[in-house]
Amino acid sequence: MTNFFTCPRCGKAPLFQGVLKVVDVCPACGLVLKDHDAGDGPAFFAILLVGFLVTFAAGLMEYVLSPPFWVHAALWIPLTFLACFFVLRMAKSLLIRWQYRLALLKENPK
Repeated sequence: MTNFFTCPRCGKAPLFQGVLKVVDVCPACGLVLKDHDAGDGPAFFAILLVGFLVTFAAGLMEYVLSPPFWVHAALWIPLTFLACFFVLRMAKSLLIRWQYRLALLKENPK
């Protein structure tokens, strides 16, 4: 099985250049990735999923432990920020893989 964050065709080259920037062309197989149309889909799903999980966990923590407000702020703000980056990266990768399986990504015209 290939890594989740690698090229959907060859599975050898990394899919991302930096944190959230997708590479233009796969250096290993030549798949053109710059024209993928992610739109707002990954951001929507990241906000929806992380928002639900953090709200549920914060509410449960408040109900069970009733900590002071600063504990909530110190815990949930950084956790939400990091979870959004991870889920956004995963959602982008899933969408690109889905577009590849549906043959919506172009081959590199050499």
